[in-house]
Amino acid sequence: MIVGGLVVVLLAGAAWWVAHPTELSELGEVSLPSAEIGKPFLLGVFPDNQDNLRLRGVSPRVTTNTAAADVRLVLCGRPKEVVGSFYARAEDACRELLPTAGSTLPADLHEAQLLLEVTPRRPGKVVIDGITVRYRHGLQVGSQVTGGLFSLTAP
Repeated sequence: MIVGGLVVVLLAGAAWWVAHPTELSELGEVSLPSAEIGKPFLLGVFPDNQDNLRLRGVSPRVTTNTAAADVRLVLCGRPKEVVGSFYARAEDACRELLPTAGSTLPADLHEAQLLLEVTPRRPGKVVIDGITVRYRHGLQVGSQVTGGLFSLTAP
């Protein structure tokens, strides 16, 4: 009886551990400079990468978009430089674009970096309240809203 109870406790603990991986890092609140209409702005989403994080899917949480902006998340393979934030298309800043589902995010930002690209199409404001990341880290599987609060204004 005691052994059966111990097995149940161990299985419950293992199930909880698998479903609760280490939290991803965040940037916090970021107010971006004024954006130019039609010009893409890139922002590195994480200040550092988790080692061997297998992405299952990512999506931006756009809460305001009066600028009719195109917003996309891209996985930049072998970035030409580590992206903090600057004006550029992802295709110009990355040596290759990798799929955001099924790729592994290495610890080194020089190998791959998750980027947010925002291109305003008219005057207005864009607010992105983080990103939803679905991922696997070893045996652990998780989904987390992370990245921070980003706002950008196109005058």
